Amino acid sequence: MNRDMKKAVLGLIVLCVMASNLNAQTYKNSISVLGGSSALWLTNSAIEPGQRPVYSHAGLQVTHAVKPNIEVVLTGLGGYTTAPSYNAVKSGVDMKYLSAGLGLRYSLSKPLAKIFTPFASLEASALARKNTTQTNHNVDVIGSVGLGLKAAITKQVSLMYQVSTGSPFYQTSHLGSNAFDVRGSYFLNSFGVSYAFGVDCKETKATTKVSAPVDVDTDGDGVVDRLDQCPGVFGTVANNGCVDPALQAVAMAKLEKEAMSKAEVAVAARYAAEAKAKAEAEDAKVGIRNARKDANSDIKKEEKDGTSEDICKVAEDSVQKLTDAFIKKIDEIFVAKEAEIMKV
Repeated sequence: MNRDMKKAVLGLIVLCVMASNLNAQTYKNSISVLGGSSALWLTNSAIEPGQRPVYSHAGLQVTHAVKPNIEVVLTGLGGYTTAPSYNAVKSGVDMKYLSAGLGLRYSLSKPLAKIFTPFASLEASALARKNTTQTNHNVDVIGSVGLGLKAAITKQVSLMYQVSTGSPFYQTSHLGSNAFDVRGSYFLNSFGVSYAFGVDCKETKATTKVSAPVDVDTDGDGVVDRLDQCPGVFGTVANNGCVDPALQAVAMAKLEKEAMSKAEVAVAARYAAEAKAKAEAEDAKVGIRNARKDANSDIKKEEKDGTSEDICKVAEDSVQKLTDAFIKKIDEIFVAKEAEIMKV
């Protein structure tokens, strides 16, 4: 057992050295070539209790990912040993075995340091052993658990180390002559090279590619709209696209001043126009009054020349009425013009 543990530690060190700074990637399928040692403790043999033949084994392992971190594993191994320590009587016995197993493997979703992928496995396998000198045939159905580590060499090639141990839960005892009951526990210590192929599990998820948003700057202030807190206002980068409050206050004061100035000019123009209209109305009234004065002077002259006083009185009344009518008309025209001028 100590020798096997030393091999396991040495295997981990080799993996760490060879797999540094490489990225691991999980594919849908993989195939691995395995080699290593396997041991059987004959803890319950009626003939040779406590013996431990150590086999050298080789084989293939195929995996299929059902989820990114769960794989179905099919393993086939063949082992051979010439066991001089099998016992004192039967030294040099050739022993062989073939095994086929089906199981599940669970791996970490994210590799450690982007390189190493630890995994745990659960497997059921059938193992047939043969002793060539005694024609012993035993078939064991074994349940086993294991741990392992994969280290990426390239995107699809990885080194692998795994250990597993198990015990038979069913054994045959009479498949050949001189069969003896060999019951015990198993220990497998394997190194391998794994090649991944097929569609990347991470890519099998149906995803819709969303185009990256096009960065636009509507107000042209150097801050794109998705980052601009005031996308419709020309601002500064320092204020995330908004106007600097101090600059905004200065600008508002300037605009206010300009607006007031323009308003004052407009009001002054209106008052000037109103004054002009009023002056023209007064001039018109003065003209009409002068015309009345001239007309009354002519009536007085006619009265001196002999025209009756009653006729002259009627004439003066008519002139006054005309004067009043024209004065009223001028006032109406001025009021309308004044309203037009002062209308905002």
